[in-house]
Amino acid sequence: MDHLLEWRKEFPILEKTIYLVSHSLGAMPRRTADALQEFAQTWASRGVRAWEEGWWEMPVSVGDLVGSIIGAGRGEVVMHQNVSICQSLVASCFNWHSSRNKLITDGLNFPSNDYIYYELERQGARICQVPSPDGITVPLERLLDAIDEQTQLVSV
Repeated sequence: MDHLLEWRKEFPILEKTIYLVSHSLGAMPRRTADALQEFAQTWASRGVRAWEEGWWEMPVSVGDLVGSIIGAGRGEVVMHQNVSICQSLVASCFNWHSSRNKLITDGLNFPSNDYIYYELERQGARICQVPSPDGITVPLERLLDAIDEQTQLVSV
């Protein structure tokens, strides 16, 4: 038997259903209720002091745990609320008012990421969306053809 199947017991919803929306909100681990209670208790008892007593470091410390799973080094992964917020942070690091202002996105990107990208047009970004011919893939050749000397960022 696959040893990973043992982990199913850690997700109560899997006892009664097949859960296929992990891309949006993953199945809640059994221990999460206790962790949330601990978080609430810390908030109730420490208030704003909780930030300097560990909350500020959580995105990096959790990122380090994820990084250890995917082979990244310490400090190379940081957690954010969702991909769109993370994409917004990354995109904010660029100057879109220069001749190198092209942002390439693929036709399969999550819609809220593209909302962020198209908002960058107000800052001078030129958005180039490479369409998917089949709704499943974007040929690498099409992405490479879209990249030129004016490209500043590629999001896939």
